[in-house]
Amino acid sequence: ANIKIDHQADLITSSRTQISGKGTIALEWAGSLRGVRDFVVGQDRVVLVHPTATIYNSIDQVNATEGELSFANVELYAGSTVRYADNVGAKIDVGNMDMKFGAQLAADWFDVAATSMHLEVGSTMTSSGHDRSLSEELDIDLGSGSYHSSGDSGAGHGSYGGEGNSAAVGGGQPYGSLYHPDMPGSRGGSRGGKGGGKMCIDATDVINDGIVTVNGASPDHSNGGAGSGGSVWIESKHMEGFGEA
Repeated sequence: ANIKIDHQADLITSSRTQISGKGTIALEWAGSLRGVRDFVVGQDRVVLVHPTATIYNSIDQVNATEGELSFANVELYAGSTVRYADNVGAKIDVGNMDMKFGAQLAADWFDVAATSMHLEVGSTMTSSGHDRSLSEELDIDLGSGSYHSSGDSGAGHGSYGGEGNSAAVGGGQPYGSLYHPDMPGSRGGSRGGKGGGKMCIDATDVINDGIVTVNGASPDHSNGGAGSGGSVWIESKHMEGFGEA
């Protein structure tokens, strides 16, 4: 990484900080950033966030909780990526978040409180089984598909999963709530694709022209079953856009 903040290390920067390093990972964040209110990730740059990442919005702030990040403004420039480490979710409190074309924000789960969020065309907020394929804590087994030598069944969640090859075995069981969707997806059996994660977004204004996804993943094995999608729960006073969720 161009900049690496180890656990229990402090980096004191300006109130508006832009990450512009040119390495594979421009910022690897496991320690504390101090004095930052506006966090900007430059074009095509990558930030890797560990579970111990901590933010202090002023230099004299005393208390902060590891893994709970708060900002006045977050801007992800075109092609930039903020990726949480495997098996890590994102708890973010932000005034305004703007994701430019091609930007990506990826974590096992999201708990976001915001005044406004704007996902521009081509941007992605993801907890999908495909994008989080190395996370072992992304999904659960509650609705997993079943094994069969001729082809496993798919995982269930909001409904039953798909049947196995030639209907040899039934799909995974449904679970969760239509009105309070707060559970991740399920694995498509022992050799199936991963289920998707979960997202909770509480924002006054949401403009989604990008993609918000918790899709389950296809299996790597030819006879495996697909994982089931997770949950997206958005509470907003005003929501618009031409994107996908």
